[in-house]
Amino acid sequence: MFHLYGMLQIMDSSVYSHLAEAVRWLRTDAIEWCRGRNWLVRIPVWLLLVYIGVIQAIDPQAWTIFSGINLPIHEGGHLLFRMLGWEFLHVAGGTLLQLFAPAASALMFFRQRDYFAIAFCFAWLSTNLMGTGVYMADARALQLPLISAEGGGEFIIHDWEYLFGHLGLLPYCEAIGWLTRQAGNLSMLAGVALSAWLLFQMYAGSRVRQ
Repeated sequence: MFHLYGMLQIMDSSVYSHLAEAVRWLRTDAIEWCRGRNWLVRIPVWLLLVYIGVIQAIDPQAWTIFSGINLPIHEGGHLLFRMLGWEFLHVAGGTLLQLFAPAASALMFFRQRDYFAIAFCFAWLSTNLMGTGVYMADARALQLPLISAEGGGEFIIHDWEYLFGHLGLLPYCEAIGWLTRQAGNLSMLAGVALSAWLLFQMYAGSRVRQ
C-alpha cells in the first residue's frame, strides 16, 4: 500500500514537472513571437473581444459578429453528420462542428505559432459555448425560434430536447445550459486575458528596441 502511494507521488511529481516545463516553454516562445510585432494594429481586435464578452455576459442571446459565422457552421454540422446515418449523431453534429471549428483553428494557429490568433479562437469558442448553453437551457421551454438548413417545414427538431431526452437529462437542461454558459464566460476571459498579455509583451518589446 505504502509502495503504491510512493509510486503515485513520484508520478504526480513527474507530471507536475513536465507541465511546469511546458508552461515555461510556451511563455518563452510567446514572448519571442511578440518581438517585432505591432501591438497598435491589434488593439481594435482586443477591444472588440472585450465588447463581445461584456455583451454576451449581460445577454447570452445577444447577436454578435460571431453569430453570423457560428450558425452556418452549426447547420453545416447537421448536413455533414447526416451522411453517417445515425440520427443521434446527426442531431448532435451541429454542436459538435460548432465547437470543433474554433478548437481546430486554435490548433492550426499553434502550429503556425500565432499566439494572438489562438487567443482570438478562445473568444470565438466562448461565443459558441454561450449559444449552445442558451440552446440547452431551452430544451424544455422550447421558446427559441428554430431554423434548419435541411427544411422540415413546420416541424424542426430541437437539438437539445432530442439529445437530452435520449440521454435522460431533460430535467437538468437549465442547469447544464447555465454551466455551459459559464464555461463560455471563462473561455472569453482566457482569450481576452491572453491577448492583453500578448499586447503588453509587444509593447514592451517595442520600448526595448527604442
